[in-house]
Amino acid sequence: MFISPSGVWLLALSALAASTARAQYVIESLSFGHKESISPIHRTVPGWQLSGEGHTPQLLSDRIILTPPHPGSKRGALWSETGVGWSEWSADLDFRASGPERGSGNLQIWFTKDRQAEMGVASVYTVRQFDGLVLVLDQYGGRGGSVRGFLNDGTTSYKDHHNVDSLAFGHCDYAYRNLGRPTNVRIKNGHDNFEVHVDDKPCFSSDKIRLPLGYYFGISAASAEIPDSFEVNKFVVSTSNSIAREEVRKAPPQRPPQTQEQQEKRPSLQKMQELPGITSIPEDAPAESIKSQEEQFADLHNRLQGLNHQVATIYEEFTKLSKAMEDRHRELMSKTVPSVPHDQINQMDSRIQAIERSVEAVRRDIEGRDYKEHLTSLQDALKDTKASLMDSLPQTMSQIVSTSAPKLGKFIFVVIAFQIMLAGSYIVYKRRRANAPKKNLSSPEVQQQLWMNAQMSHYPPPPQPDQQHYNPLQYAGPQAPQLLAPSQQAQQIPDFHQQLQQAVYPKPEHTPAEPSHADHVEQRVDQPLLPTAPSSAGQDGNQKGNRLRKACDSCSIRKVKCDES
Repeated sequence: MFISPSGVWLLALSALAASTARAQYVIESLSFGHKESISPIHRTVPGWQLSGEGHTPQLLSDRIILTPPHPGSKRGALWSETGVGWSEWSADLDFRASGPERGSGNLQIWFTKDRQAEMGVASVYTVRQFDGLVLVLDQYGGRGGSVRGFLNDGTTSYKDHHNVDSLAFGHCDYAYRNLGRPTNVRIKNGHDNFEVHVDDKPCFSSDKIRLPLGYYFGISAASAEIPDSFEVNKFVVSTSNSIAREEVRKAPPQRPPQTQEQQEKRPSLQKMQELPGITSIPEDAPAESIKSQEEQFADLHNRLQGLNHQVATIYEEFTKLSKAMEDRHRELMSKTVPSVPHDQINQMDSRIQAIERSVEAVRRDIEGRDYKEHLTSLQDALKDTKASLMDSLPQTMSQIVSTSAPKLGKFIFVVIAFQIMLAGSYIVYKRRRANAPKKNLSSPEVQQQLWMNAQMSHYPPPPQPDQQHYNPLQYAGPQAPQLLAPSQQAQQIPDFHQQLQQAVYPKPEHTPAEPSHADHVEQRVDQPLLPTAPSSAGQDGNQKGNRLRKACDSCSIRKVKCDES
């Protein structure tokens, strides 16, 4: 693309005329959002510091989301890095607030002596001492939205104050929520007046407020538990051309010093004169020094001529720079790998454009659609469901309890029947125990059997087959007894029977017997008395009786029943 020097000259003159005709001068270091994109790198806002509490504010190409739609109780803030160095200025803020019907939150526009490090993400209700002005937009008083102004000289702690709302010096009501479009707030600080406008409508003003130089702008937002989402689209600080030139010429001491980066961005006249081919530029002179028309014409002629030479020189430099860049481009293209075919690039470009159009259509559809009717119908449905549950639930629960619970009469009948069954079982048990046979230990037969068992327990073990059953009887007499004749034995048999019928074992005194049963019941048995010698029997009868008892004892030891015959 080739531009002739005359064309460049015409462009320069048109730009100069446009800048002269424009009434306002935008302060770039304090503004954002008035160009195509808020951030050229989509990470930070030039000249501003972005911070948040509970989340990180989202930075998009056309807006900054300070508080998200969900969740609530979040904070976000923007603070400028450069102070205001002009006595007269105008600040325009475009924002949008959206949220549910009962959502709430607040937005503050600060103009204070302190910056982000001291103020942070505080709101008007949580900030302590500050020096400056704050403009608050919230739903104070339940009127749908209000704009209020507060001033502080650094002596009052708003966080500890019992009634912060009473400190406002001006206010107006304005419903700014869920409008579907950005809301504009303009703060104008003039020489003798302070004004606040909302959507080009006057809000409040005062002629007693004078804001000093060197203070910093800040924008903070806070959402409640049911949140409002605050989005900032643009913030532009501007001043008039005349004021800007006078402030630059006067260089007020209260204006904060510019950083090295800003000084490099704005080269001085001396740096411009160092460029090759630049003619000398006339020095600035006050208007009072030029009095005649000839002097004014000569000064204007010299300045226009110098401007013409400077534009021509700049054009030459641009031409050289363009040529050098073309050469550099060719060199790089020759060293790089073969490029991608143009067809693929065109296809990718068309696809990207289609995606951008789809995303833009979705965004417009989401932003332009009103979900109020859907939310209202959903709320009505929830109310109807709640009312039906509240009406039918108690009756249903009462019916379930009455039909499912056991009756009291049936329960009492079961308890009484169980007690009668227990009583009957106990009576039957007592009767059976009373009718059961009992063992009579006092009968003579039982006592005699117990005594025999006790005596047998003291007997020695039975002899072996090769041993004698008992020792032979030895008589104390000098001669052994003679055997009786059969006739004599027959005569003594009746006498033996008569002796057997007598009480051989008289009733002894009771002595404790040894236990002979498994249950170890102590029994008292009668001890037999020693048999007495017969009073009228002869010596032969006694011998026969002794032999017969010994034979019975031998049978008892062998556990064989003794036969008296």
